[in-house]
Amino acid sequence: MSSYFNHMDSDLIYDGVLRMVLWGEPKEEIYRKLEVNGFRGDEADKIYQRAMDERISSIRIDCRRKIWIGLGAIVGSLVLFFLVLNVFFRAYPILLVGALYGIWKLGDGISRYFLAPGLKGSIADED
Repeated sequence: MSSYFNHMDSDLIYDGVLRMVLWGEPKEEIYRKLEVNGFRGDEADKIYQRAMDERISSIRIDCRRKIWIGLGAIVGSLVLFFLVLNVFFRAYPILLVGALYGIWKLGDGISRYFLAPGLKGSIADED
């Protein structure tokens, strides 16, 4: 019965650490919380790394969405541009805006995907 409560306590501690990591709290504060709750050394490192891995994974999932939005906007704009070029010559600025939006989203998604481990602050601030 005691191991059940210990497991439950460690899950609650991990949830608190995960929240702190997701909100971008300083590493020192997170380790202080772990130490106060009896987690030190390798055990604290494993908990922190697990939470960081979850943070990075969450950021990268958002980045993949941005990459697909960017690619879709670029391809859609180019297809529409070539389809309506002969019919509505004056529509090209609208299509250009769509392509530029796509390039921006694609670049933002790719850059944040690779920079995810070093991004600071709350993941809620990501757009």
